[in-house]
Amino acid sequence: MAFFFTSHLRSSRLLFYAYPSSTRSCSSHWRCPEGYDTGIKVYNTAVRNKVPFMVPTNGVVKWYACGPTVYDVAHVGHGCSYVRFDIVRRILEKIYNMNVVMVMGITNVDDKIINRARESGLSVDMIAKQYEDEFLADMNRLRVLPPTLYMRVTDHIENITQFCAALKDKGKSYGADDGSLYFDVAKHPQYGIFRSQEELVEQGESKKDTRDFAVWKGAKPGEPKWSTPWGPGRPGWHIECSAMASQAFGSSVDVHTGGKDLMFPHHENEEAQSCGYHGVSQWVNYWLHSGHVQVKKDGKVEKMSKSLGNFVPMRDFLRDHTVNEFRMFCLRSPYQKDVELTPKSLDEARSTLRKMHDFVADAEAYVEGHLLCETPSEPEILEKLAQLREDVKTSFADDFGYSKAVTAVVKFINYINQTLQLKPSARTGARSPAAIAISMNFVKRLMEDLGVELTSKQTLQRSPYVSDNVLASILNDVVDFRNKVRLQALTTRQTALEQSRDNRDPANSEDSMSGYPMHPESPPEDKEGDGSGWTTKPKVERKIPPQRKTRDPIIAACDVLRDKMFISGIQIKDRGRDSSWSFMEDTSLEAKKEKLRSLDSFDPTYEPKPKKR
Repeated sequence: MAFFFTSHLRSSRLLFYAYPSSTRSCSSHWRCPEGYDTGIKVYNTAVRNKVPFMVPTNGVVKWYACGPTVYDVAHVGHGCSYVRFDIVRRILEKIYNMNVVMVMGITNVDDKIINRARESGLSVDMIAKQYEDEFLADMNRLRVLPPTLYMRVTDHIENITQFCAALKDKGKSYGADDGSLYFDVAKHPQYGIFRSQEELVEQGESKKDTRDFAVWKGAKPGEPKWSTPWGPGRPGWHIECSAMASQAFGSSVDVHTGGKDLMFPHHENEEAQSCGYHGVSQWVNYWLHSGHVQVKKDGKVEKMSKSLGNFVPMRDFLRDHTVNEFRMFCLRSPYQKDVELTPKSLDEARSTLRKMHDFVADAEAYVEGHLLCETPSEPEILEKLAQLREDVKTSFADDFGYSKAVTAVVKFINYINQTLQLKPSARTGARSPAAIAISMNFVKRLMEDLGVELTSKQTLQRSPYVSDNVLASILNDVVDFRNKVRLQALTTRQTALEQSRDNRDPANSEDSMSGYPMHPESPPEDKEGDGSGWTTKPKVERKIPPQRKTRDPIIAACDVLRDKMFISGIQIKDRGRDSSWSFMEDTSLEAKKEKLRSLDSFDPTYEPKPKKR
């Protein structure tokens, strides 16, 4: 068996382990690495097919990620690509128990940065540092796990020049009159694994072949430059990633990621020059490319990009949407597929999140005894949970199919939500919270592993922003106090109603009539014969019971407290004789309006059912 799957109810986590396997021939121009079979099949764009994911070192994945060229702010398209690969990384680390060593290259010297510096009148270093800081801040907000190591081009110029010199010495590149160096594509027969139908080439008068590309660019006036034996200049774009990744990982990289727009020429050229430098036929074992975020403009669907002027800065997007919403938007589609950013797709992400948060809130309420319902079937729930684990396992093993896993989770949540909405009957047995608690913990832990935080009392208590669980304790006390006051007020009304019923009994004393005066069944006898007997029943003005005068303001005050906490993002749910609280995921005005529509207002006719003794 390729891998072993274990699940632990106590930790509510999935763990997968890799086992050694023999080498396989997966393609005529691509070789499966020797090593350990993780049990995952990945879509390798180098062969345009799903292939077994093998790692040479057991439990270790060497991953190089193309980072940003820091000349402008990151937009939603960038954010989606990094979040999707962050999800893949989380699956490897948290589900498959792999140690991912990730290196991300940051291009901080490039034509675009130089042009932006000229436009703004600032230095290249200032422009690069500003936008690098903003990029890192955006990734932190998006909960993208930081790489093991960031490598900035200007910090590794010496290594890059040595890489260029080695290619020149090996006859893989040649010099030009302007001090540039070009890679000789004819020396790499495998060139073309990513080539698109519209072949992209660099223009240059000194090139032997139109496919040749610059590994070193000769110096130009007003541009950053570094001295080399073949002349001053700066690195070409493609050589930067090759040199930095080789410095970190040597002659073999397990995984290399980036947007699909980087396949050609960037990744094509990286592979060619790295194979030439190391003297190997295959440098990267697995190429993974993310799809684009698409938007509609003038009725046409197109890729979000700065060049097309249709981009939304990531920081602006996060002013109107939560991080959870964006990550759920990313989770709803496979990483290699294009995804359209529309109000509908964002609403669907919000709806899925709302369903998950309601599930956690209701499950917590049931476990704590605040939600009364028909006793769930524990064996049936555990059977459904076992099926969910199997579905998640199968999804992750198929090219990190997190979107299918989320679909399976939502299906399970729908089942639990329906179970908790069944009204208790006379046959309702003893509460059985264990299966609900296990289910809730599994879903919360799985979504947390994928980077989505389903806020609950437990997550609040683990929060570094709350000292010694103070806030959670205060909220528990406030809701408990409100519930006792509210229940006392409602019980007072029930007492008044019972007294009212007693007052209608003629056998009761006159004193008991003071609360609710009643009409006699017949008019008094006309003893004097003067017609003094009633011909019609007199209008008797009812007195407002003193119990109600006391009760109504108390319940109104309870509702005011509930509404104030609602405004602050904390929702109190009154469940008959009990109440529970939970955090609202979306605290925007629109979300609060939507919640208010379903919020129960004070019902003066409500009568609590007496507790069984």
